[in-house]
Amino acid sequence: MKFKYEHLNVFKSLIVLGSFIVYFVADGVSLSFGIFTREFIEYFNENDREGLVFLTTGLLQAVPLFLSPLVCYLIEKFNCRPIALIGSTLVTLSFILTRYVVKNLLTLNLIVGIMLSCGLAMMYIPAYLIISYHFDKKRALATGIAVSGSGLGLFILSPISEYLIYEFGWMDACFLFGAISSHTFISACLFRPVEASKYEQEKNKTPTEKKTLIEEIKIICSNKQFLLVNFSYFILSFVIIAPYNFLPSHIKLKKFDDPNSISIAMIGLSTLIGQIVIGFVADYCKSFTWLVYSVCIILSGVITLVLPFLNNINYVFVYSFLFGFLTSVNYVLQSGLVIESLGIANLTLAFGFLQFSQGFSILMGSPMLGRLKDLTGDYDKSFYVSGFLMLFSGVALCLWPLLKGKKTKKSQSFFG
Repeated sequence: MKFKYEHLNVFKSLIVLGSFIVYFVADGVSLSFGIFTREFIEYFNENDREGLVFLTTGLLQAVPLFLSPLVCYLIEKFNCRPIALIGSTLVTLSFILTRYVVKNLLTLNLIVGIMLSCGLAMMYIPAYLIISYHFDKKRALATGIAVSGSGLGLFILSPISEYLIYEFGWMDACFLFGAISSHTFISACLFRPVEASKYEQEKNKTPTEKKTLIEEIKIICSNKQFLLVNFSYFILSFVIIAPYNFLPSHIKLKKFDDPNSISIAMIGLSTLIGQIVIGFVADYCKSFTWLVYSVCIILSGVITLVLPFLNNINYVFVYSFLFGFLTSVNYVLQSGLVIESLGIANLTLAFGFLQFSQGFSILMGSPMLGRLKDLTGDYDKSFYVSGFLMLFSGVALCLWPLLKGKKTKKSQSFFG
């Protein structure tokens, strides 16, 4: 008996599972990489030039965002599965090469900052888009389940990273991370190609439609609400990675006892919880999405300003939980704010602009904040700057109701 693919929900469930595993490994690895940076600092004897080491983590977060337009183009040409398979291969090889090839900061930045980042980009984006391609109904729920792998991955892989480094050293830990990453190869195989007929109209655009695309770019660039969102996210992205990168080294410098990097794991756990809770709250505050975002980011700035004054590891754990919970709004409401300002018809193009802007900000932020530590001798000033800019980002979006966005006729609300 022959079944139509659309009627076999089990295959769609496997696609969600594949995306979940990709996010579990990819985000779990990249966001817990701050644990490795302190090992790199000691191994390469770069205590006075930590900004150069944190350039690696900056590249790890920024390059995938820079590559988003290119990866999307490749997906249009070759579908999600082959791109994700190549990404999985690159990530696995990057960790293996880190074990055997990295001897200085240059090779570290080339292999981890560039090669690993390219692999992550080719995993992240197919894992996200494949959900939208296959789900018309319950698309948001399916996407939420897939992306929740990010928080769970950070929660589990952070203590595993600490354990592997303690038992085997950072080189062998990287090799073992390569083994863990290789499992995403199987996940990528679950990304079944979408029927060409669904996108035939997109691939055969008429000149009139191309003109409409140019008009959409003009709408995006002239929309005050979207420009405000872009500005707010640019400021936030400059510093939002700081706790992931600096907190393990900050704790060690303060001589606190943080077994198995519980502080970073707590961020992962609370991010997972926050994605569900804040999403639920935002769904019932349909007209105040911007306010939910602003309040959460302002509060995250306040607690980050307080972080340098915490003199007990238990207080740091509380900070980690609150920070992860509050900043999860960044993932939950990002696309919602874009759609509320421009409409769903302009989401893809506008989201590309937003991601590229964030990548540029992250690339500048990590090394500059690391350099600030070099100049001051501790991470306190870096956290002060981070907290202030988070506050500024949240306050800036409070201008939202004063600006009017112009939506296309085909647009619709994020909440329906």
